[in-house]
Amino acid sequence: MLQKVVSESGLSHRKICARCVGIGVSLIQGYLGMLLRGECGPASDKINRALEQVLSPISSLKTDELYLLAYKEKIPAEALEKLIQEAR
Repeated sequence: MLQKVVSESGLSHRKICARCVGIGVSLIQGYLGMLLRGECGPASDKINRALEQVLSPISSLKTDELYLLAYKEKIPAEALEKLIQEAR
């Protein structure tokens, strides 16, 4: 998902990081690269929110999408299924 919206945005990794810094969230290019290559777990809520703020106006990314995907990845599948069943 992140790779897709970064590509859609047309922004370089450097510009994405600079825009995140501009809204008060430190993000370095090396870490952004690791996120894009899937070399680390989901980013923190703070970074996901900053990326959403930077990328959603210029890509298909919807508000809360990265934030929710990160939690979906973090929560064990069994617990997620129970939560979904309880919500119905």
